[in-house]
Amino acid sequence: MKRICKISLWVLLLAFLYSPTTFARTMYDETLNDGALVLVVGHMGHGRYADLSSVVVQQEAPPEYRIAINVVTIQFSDDYFREYKTYAGSPFTIRNTTQYVFRYHLNSKTIWHYSERLNKWVLWDIDRDNTRADGQPLIPYTAEAAFAAAYDMRFFDDTEGYSPSRRQYSRVIDESFYNRLGI
Repeated sequence: MKRICKISLWVLLLAFLYSPTTFARTMYDETLNDGALVLVVGHMGHGRYADLSSVVVQQEAPPEYRIAINVVTIQFSDDYFREYKTYAGSPFTIRNTTQYVFRYHLNSKTIWHYSERLNKWVLWDIDRDNTRADGQPLIPYTAEAAFAAAYDMRFFDDTEGYSPSRRQYSRVIDESFYNRLGI
């Protein structure tokens, strides 16, 4: 019985160590269109890519900034996945493009995103779990991509947020994402 518990704990630990973006890196192309599209999140044959060529700085009043960026939703081939067990290198179809607008405060490392549905600015809470169901990690990764494309520098860098489910602090943005962005 103890052995089963230990094995179960190891499996759970390994599952928590691999974030959605880590899994996405192994299953989806990290960039498309010669690096102009950068993977933000991938799930079930769909990838959401930040379009670095679409970045528009709307306001620059340090330490406050407002930046818009398009996110392209791509559907990959299920046939390709069945054959190769990966979407990386798969033929794909662009499904839609959505614009995201972010407000940044550089000193406090806070971001807001504009919600058209709510018709207001929404503060992204750094101290919460990031799940795909509530639009996370799309928001911080897309915001980071926009800031990096506009200023060739990191916004969050090694900033940490608290995960209530894991009861620990961890980086908001994985270093591997910065590698994808080339910064």
